[in-house]
This record gives sequence, structure tokens and C-alpha cells, in this order.
Amino acid sequence: MSTSDIDIPRVSEIIKLGGLVTGKSGNLSYRLSRDAYAVTVTGQDLRFLGDDSFVRKKLSDKQKGNASIEWRLHAFAYAASPSAKAVFHFQPRYLTALSILKRPPVDRLKDLLPETARYIKKIAVVDYALPGSIALARGVQEAIRRRADALILRDHGAVVTGASVGDALHKAEAFEFAARVLCTL
Repeated sequence: MSTSDIDIPRVSEIIKLGGLVTGKSGNLSYRLSRDAYAVTVTGQDLRFLGDDSFVRKKLSDKQKGNASIEWRLHAFAYAASPSAKAVFHFQPRYLTALSILKRPPVDRLKDLLPETARYIKKIAVVDYALPGSIALARGVQEAIRRRADALILRDHGAVVTGASVGDALHKAEAFEFAARVLCTL
């Protein structure tokens, strides 16, 4: 997969219309090969993506370079799930609100709506760790190894993995919509 395989303006539009990010929060990646991926550059506003919005990384890279601060989170997610072709880390309003609860209602959230149950296989909660830290990346990796494809990052936001960028965005929208419904009950 390359940027030419992705409708970048459409991806930005979905992220923007879905209210999936605020300002320059969040980051997105897609797998290029078994051991390489492209991740958004540091400070990239996901609502305004372009061809120069991504930087190529190897799973074995040790340095951040110009990549998002969460580059390790993406690398560890791909290492945990060879079938994952996209990773989306985002801070939408309602999932982030649920992330600050002592016990986010994961079971209720998963089966609340048919769309959530259809798109998301398993939801997990990842304990708080500093953004960009190896501890956060390892927490994400462990949750994905346990087959979770939608994660609530405690006091931070959410992560979804997908079979494509489009699949990850569908999961993100369904995940956030279920959180919105749950928060407004």
C-alpha cells in the first residue's frame, strides 16, 4: 500500500466530519510491507492530510525522526497483528470522556449498537502511560495480542486497527458513535 492507494482527501473529510480529532491531535498509519509502515508526521492536522503528511518507518526503527510522537504505538501494533493494515490513534469527544472513567463500560459499549458489534471484534482498556512512551506502546501491543481491535487508552483517547485505512475509519466512527449514545443515555 502507498499514498497513491489511499484517497487522502477523502480520509481527511471522514476524520473531519466524524469529529474524530480536535486540532492536531491523533495520528494515522498504514502498512507498506511486512516490516514497514507510513505514519503521519509530527504535528500533522489529520483534517488536512496531503501527500507529504506521512513518513516511512520500519518496525525495527529506534529513532523517531519526523514521525508522530506515537510512532512506537504504531510499530508495536503492527508487530502484534501481522494482519493489521492500518492503525488510527484519535481523541474524539465521547471516547475520551469514557477514557477518564475509573471503569469504562467496555462490555456495554461493544454490544450497544448493531454497527459497533458488526465492525468491532473486541474492545480493551489500556492503562495510562505517557503519550509517546514505550510503556504506552507495550500496553497497546499487549491488548492487540489479546485480539482487541478497538482500544480505550485510559485518560488519553482511543486506537483502532483495521484491514485497511477505510476499515479503521469505519471502526473509529462506529466506536465513537456508540460512546456518544452511551454518554447521552
